[in-house]
Amino acid sequence: MQRIGLYCKGDVSRMRNAVAWTMMMQGMPIIFYGTEHGFNTTHPPHWNAGFSTTTPGYSFLQALNNIRKALKLHTATMKVESVRANQLVISRHSDTQAFIFLNNYEDGHGPVEYEVAGILPETPAGWVWADALHGYSVPDLSAGVLRTSTDPVVLTLVERFSLLERDPEKEAIVVERL
Repeated sequence: MQRIGLYCKGDVSRMRNAVAWTMMMQGMPIIFYGTEHGFNTTHPPHWNAGFSTTTPGYSFLQALNNIRKALKLHTATMKVESVRANQLVISRHSDTQAFIFLNNYEDGHGPVEYEVAGILPETPAGWVWADALHGYSVPDLSAGVLRTSTDPVVLTLVERFSLLERDPEKEAIVVERL
């Protein structure tokens, strides 16, 4: 079995999008050991200690898992909303809604633009679309376009006032209040 880093040619953006795809799709996500640390070779584990939970890859995977649990994506229905060259947008629906924006661009590609008009439902009064994967930042969607980096994006509806109460130690706290 080859590691994701080899398939993605070491490109961090592509690896993050591939891992996000695995975690956000229907079914049980399966992650090969060492992916969270960016291993690019295969070998049996040689360590009994020293496992780190502070690497960027581990933190990213942990954030995806927290979102998956908070939004109940393990039981959510899934719909492919948009497919374009190098872009995929899917929606997941359970008690909440999530729209996942993935791409296959290389690091340094520059801003990525996704057409969201006709994909995102109308925003109810007092609510906003926020990116659960990036600290619940609120993107400007007024032109019907999501403009972002090559990182994956997970948009979900949150109450406008709850963003002021977000606890940075618990990234999924806003979603859990919905």
